[in-house]
Amino acid sequence: MIINKGLQPGDRIRLTELCRAMGVSRTPLVNALKRLSAERLVEWAPRYGIYVRRFTAQEMVDLYEVRVALESLAARLAADRVTGPDIDRLEAMFRDVLIDDTPEAMRRYTPLDREFHWRIVELSGNQQLVAALQSIHMQIFAYQDGIARTIAESVPEHHGFLRALRARDGAACERLMREHLSQAVVRLRQKMQVEAQTRQEESR
Repeated sequence: MIINKGLQPGDRIRLTELCRAMGVSRTPLVNALKRLSAERLVEWAPRYGIYVRRFTAQEMVDLYEVRVALESLAARLAADRVTGPDIDRLEAMFRDVLIDDTPEAMRRYTPLDREFHWRIVELSGNQQLVAALQSIHMQIFAYQDGIARTIAESVPEHHGFLRALRARDGAACERLMREHLSQAVVRLRQKMQVEAQTRQEESR
């Protein structure tokens, strides 16, 4: 519900209403929320209640920097383990993608982008890496509505990565994934600068 925006950052989670909506009792829901608190997706505020966590732009930069390091490693490991049919399926994901930046096109593309990146993580074959990136992805997608860059930028970079993957070039896969994801960090830093400048202008 958090990742799909059924619950927005800052929303208060009302246990009674959520129990009724989900058809579960209070105990398993509280246990689930405690786990989400450990995953930093919700916050328990004494005397105030439980809220969907708000992430700052700086926190997102920090998360993306970790994602860049870990997912680049996953890309290199995947090159050693991937099969031809695996690559065929990855390539098919982008065969009919509409290169357009309308809200509707972005809405359709975002799940593909997320599935693509997660499939690379799974193909690494490293379960410790999978567990670490699952937490990172959850936090990023809870904050981020779509993709950090445009479809026109993202798709060609995915194709370039897939060519390196088909060649089983682990070093190239690692480099291309790092370059691809690092661009999102650049965009987030730019956003931070704009927000800081806006705050300064408003305080004058």
